[in-house]
Amino acid sequence: MSVLICSAGSVFLSAQVHTVEKGETFYSISKKYGITVDELCKENSITQNDVLKAGQKLTIPSKNPDGTVSSKTQDSPAKGSTRKFDTYTVQKGDTFYRIAKINNITVEELQSLNGLKNDSVLKAGDKLKIPVTIVDTDTASL
Repeated sequence: MSVLICSAGSVFLSAQVHTVEKGETFYSISKKYGITVDELCKENSITQNDVLKAGQKLTIPSKNPDGTVSSKTQDSPAKGSTRKFDTYTVQKGDTFYRIAKINNITVEELQSLNGLKNDSVLKAGDKLKIPVTIVDTDTASL
């Protein structure tokens, strides 16, 4: 479903509304629309700790031609603010996918943060740069 939003100066923005289906996650919805989990949560004034319910309606922020996301909130980071990162030590059995999913980023973002390529191999003991908003990967469920 698309919603037409009118604003001052006759600027039109087409925003989509997604109806949550059973089994969907913030991650799966964000990937479906090519946005990040943070962008999805910000647009809907929710957090990643909130529980998604089947039938729930979520507004999907639109992508601008330059690839940036248009949000109904139009908030921008505070001037001079920077994203904080932490170091994660790779454990036996870890994969790029698992580490990225737990940290609500894409595999591409994880690899980019660490200067790694698609053919890079993780080894137990490797140190990775990850967003500070992480959870304990030992107790996290996928």
